[in-house]
Amino acid sequence: MSRESLRSAALVLGPLVLLAALFGACFERRTEEVPVGYSREALANPYLALERLFAGMRREVVSLDGLGRLDALPPSDGFLLLPTARDTLSAERSDALLDWVARGGHLLVVTYSIWDDESRRPDALLDRFGLQQHWGAPAQAAPAPEAEGVPQVGEEEGGVDDAPGPAPDAGADALRELLGAFGGRPHEWDEALLAWPDRPEPLRLHFDPRFRWVDAEGRAVRIAAGPGGMHLLVLEHGKGAITALTDDWLLRNDHVGELDHAELLVRLARLGGRSGPVWVVTSTRWPGLWSQAVRYATPVLVSGAALLVAWLWLVSRRFGPMLPPPAPERRRWFEHLEAAGRYHWHDDHGRVLVQSARECVLRELAQRRPELARLDPAQRDPRIAELAQLRADEVVRALGELPRRPDDFTATMAYLERIRASL
Repeated sequence: MSRESLRSAALVLGPLVLLAALFGACFERRTEEVPVGYSREALANPYLALERLFAGMRREVVSLDGLGRLDALPPSDGFLLLPTARDTLSAERSDALLDWVARGGHLLVVTYSIWDDESRRPDALLDRFGLQQHWGAPAQAAPAPEAEGVPQVGEEEGGVDDAPGPAPDAGADALRELLGAFGGRPHEWDEALLAWPDRPEPLRLHFDPRFRWVDAEGRAVRIAAGPGGMHLLVLEHGKGAITALTDDWLLRNDHVGELDHAELLVRLARLGGRSGPVWVVTSTRWPGLWSQAVRYATPVLVSGAALLVAWLWLVSRRFGPMLPPPAPERRRWFEHLEAAGRYHWHDDHGRVLVQSARECVLRELAQRRPELARLDPAQRDPRIAELAQLRADEVVRALGELPRRPDDFTATMAYLERIRASL
């Protein structure tokens, strides 16, 4: 290679090497995580993290997007979470839920009504157990759950201590790490404590401090209480249990990974040794009209579709060649005259024409028969009837009444013409 070629290569490569060295000295490669918010599925389902939690326990999870899907209930060893409003839940469906609980199911519900609210609708599920939700903190702070002497479900036969599998708190840190991806937000919470027999420390839970439970009949077998009052109650009903919450914040995506919320849900799902499927109602909406029709009226829809296809096939067929368009017809003069008269009559011009014709007849009567014009109508009309060879009532109609129907208008104009011709 000649010296000129080496010099040219040095002139080209030298600046490039210098630029690469400057770039490496001024910039460095870093990896940063940028939060992009919830996924579309998480935005649509506020309890998606809860469902992922139970799926991680290898429990069958069924997500229901409306109360109308509760026609069939899970097996008696299942766990049904109903954290949504129950305003549209009928009394019959509520009785069916309680019968399912009595056979061994576990039902978790949240109430959204205040007991002393005048506009409150009766709660078909919880009112019969004497549970009352009130607004605001009690006059005296509720005692700690350990000091209340409330019987503990886990101490009885078939409690959570007898549930198969590893202890729930063994993987609590891993669950919180998994669920922490759903995020959280600061809030003023009421920290409630829930004692559990196999746990040295009570579960720490966050609840909305504005709401609290009052157990009027003392039927709760497990209580989570804090400075703001009781927020979680567990009741026994037949062979099953009902868990009542004052709010659903600990079930939502952004709070289920906080404190001991995830561990509480694991323990509730396994309460009494239950290992059946977990059903979560994520919405209170009812199926639309089309969904209801497809579900309950499929034969009617099929019959209607068949009839529609048959009608479309019928109207699309024709027999023989197409007829030529008819030639335009010339209308007669009388038809135009009749149409003009009909238009004037509907526009309330008929009475005006009768009044004008009547005035013309009375003027001619005053000129040609002044002796009749000076008489009053009672004496005048019979004499005019003799002259025009009409009946007295026809003269009265022609000179005194206004027509109400098209036939009356025609007759009145004919009478006036005969009277004018007889003068």
